[in-house]
Formats: sequence, structure tokens, C-alpha cells
Amino acid sequence: MSQQRFTRSIACPRAPTPNVRSRRSVSRLAVSLIFLASLLGSTGIVTSPPAYAATSVNVFVAYADSLRPSGFFPTPWKGAPNTVFIGGGNSVDAGAIRLDNPTGIPLAVDGVSVDLQRPGPVFNPWGSFTIPAHGSAILTQTSEFNFDTSDFPLESCPTAAPSSDKRVPKVSVTIAGAPTSLLDTGHVLDTGGFDSASCKPNESLQWRTIGGAGIGTEGGSMTLTPASQTQGLGSTAVVTSTVLDAGGSPLPNVGVDFKVLTGPNAGVTGTATTDANGNAVFTYKGAALGKDTVQASVSNASGGSFSSNTGTVDWELVPALPILGALFPGQTPTPTPTSPLTPAPEPTPSVLGNRFVRVLPVTGQNTTEWLWVAVGLMFAGIAASVGGALRRRN
Repeated sequence: MSQQRFTRSIACPRAPTPNVRSRRSVSRLAVSLIFLASLLGSTGIVTSPPAYAATSVNVFVAYADSLRPSGFFPTPWKGAPNTVFIGGGNSVDAGAIRLDNPTGIPLAVDGVSVDLQRPGPVFNPWGSFTIPAHGSAILTQTSEFNFDTSDFPLESCPTAAPSSDKRVPKVSVTIAGAPTSLLDTGHVLDTGGFDSASCKPNESLQWRTIGGAGIGTEGGSMTLTPASQTQGLGSTAVVTSTVLDAGGSPLPNVGVDFKVLTGPNAGVTGTATTDANGNAVFTYKGAALGKDTVQASVSNASGGSFSSNTGTVDWELVPALPILGALFPGQTPTPTPTSPLTPAPEPTPSVLGNRFVRVLPVTGQNTTEWLWVAVGLMFAGIAASVGGALRRRN
């Protein structure tokens, strides 16, 4: 109401005189500045919400078994960027909980507890902690096997607990004094309702949203895109690896290893970390002509790993002028030897759109020499054409 009265008080009169208008304009400006200063002084400027204002997290569950190598061991794990890890012990055989903070501010958690809802303990060894902005907290055993949630079976391995059984693991998360309970209806924490160690080589189960995918899906997935691409020699190839959890959701903060497996650039490697969309990007430059095969992989704390599909990068010489393609028909990067009695077939130019590919011999040392020869011949041809035109004109 006070702001409306102020607005009305500075409304311009219908027919002011020039001098009066000038004096009133200065007066209005002064009053506006005084009002703004008093407003800022009394209320302050709030540039962001106060810390620990968030009240929700995204909850994921997994099972970690490092006693034997497995590609299904949950990743990310200890040492992941922007991740608080609360756990301990040299060997891990335990359930695991991951809390993701989707907000841009740190989130204080009062505590987390796990009740298997059957005779046995209620687990809550983690105390209070803070999840970083856009980060995660991973909770598991704090000492060897003190969170072995598969050791309280409902059935014999490999018989899964029936969906009608109400003894479902319950995870309770308390934030700002308010507890929220979520049910692990997929029986991930208790590995299906039976002790899977008695009938499986490894109990590990990759992350998935609590209440989502059950143990029928043990691991996540990983893809590499694009499946194929063509680049000019000396340019940069870009490949993207997308890592998803066992429920098909993006996995952030996962370290991904890239490697050129075969081809002229074999042995080139790189690493990257997945973003919130589960994407990790790898770039490298081609140093020689030919076709590379690239693959991404993730290694985990059990000594296991899983890999993506392979992608190919075809490095081809792309000259500035198409005339070079006509001057030097294409050759394959690694020609196949032929018998002395069988003449080699004549190579033909390979054309891709307006680009002539593999147009110069690929020996590593003589590519530059042939390029200068081609350029010299091109300019010689232009000079000859111009000279002939001048003679005809004269």
C-alpha cells in the first residue's frame, strides 16, 4: 500500500510548465533514490536461498560385493567426484544407499536408517552428514560386514521373495527433523529376499532407483556415439559415452576410460567423468590416415569392469581443392601385397560429397612432399591456361 501511495504522489500533472516540469523531475528522482535506499537498508538483498533449505533427495539402492570381481559392482563409489562416501573395511559385502542432491545448495541430512522389516537389526551407523550441491552421498558398511543386508533371507537361494510378502526393506531419510520412508520393493538390499552368495558367484547389483528395477537386472548399460564418423587428417574426433544405471537412469560422477583399440592411432587413451545426464566426452586428433576403433569402459572397486560398443573414426585426407583428387587417385592406407603374376587393379578416386578422400599415398613421410607437388602442378596448369589465353588474344 505504501508503494502505491508513493506512485500516485509522483504522478505528473496534466499541464505543467517547462520550469515546473524540470524542478519536479529532479524532485521525483531524489525521492525515488531515497525510497530505494531505505528499501534496501530495511530488507537487504537476497541473492540465493539459504543453505540447507532443500527438503528432498533422490534415493538409489545397490549391493556391493568386492570379494570377487564383478562388472555389476555399484559405480560411482568411493573417490567419485562431488561425492561424500561413508563406509569402511578392506573387503565389502554390504548393501548400499546413494542419495543425490538435485539442488544447487548443500543439503544437511539428519540421519538414515534401514529396517529390513523382519527379525534382525535396524541399521543406522552413518550419523548426520551434508550432501554437496548437485552431489551425492554413498552409505554402506562402516566396518567389514556390519551392513550385510543379504544375511537375513526370506527364502532359499535362488527363490525370490513373493510380491505379497510385506517384509520389504525400508529406508528412512530424515531431513530438517522430518523422516521420509521409502520401500525397496525390488529387494535389492536383501538381494531378492535370499542370500545370493549361496548360489551366485557374486552378489553385486548396480545402482537403481529405490522401488524400481528388481534384481533381474544386475547391471547398467553403456553406449558410445556416434557409431562411425569420418574426419580429415589433423582434425578432432569427438565421441560420447552414456552410462545408465540398472533402471535406465543416467549415472553421474562416473569415471570413464576411453581407448583407441586398433588403427593408425592405436594406444591413444583418455578419461572423463559423466555429467548429470550420464555423458562423458572424449576428443583426440588423428595423426595418420586410416580407420580407428574406439571403445569406452568403466572399472570398479571389485576389480571388474564393463564396456561400451565400439565406434570407428575414419581419418581421411580432405584437400582444400577437389582438383587434387583428380591429380592423385586414392590409395588405401595399408595396401594388400599382390602376386607378381597378378597385376594390381587400378585404384579409383573415392568421392564423398564434395570431398575427395584418401587421395594421396599414405607413407607418413612423403605425404607433405606429394601435397607440394600437387599444388605446384595446379599452379602450373593455371599459368599455362592463362598464357595460352593471352597468346590467342594477341
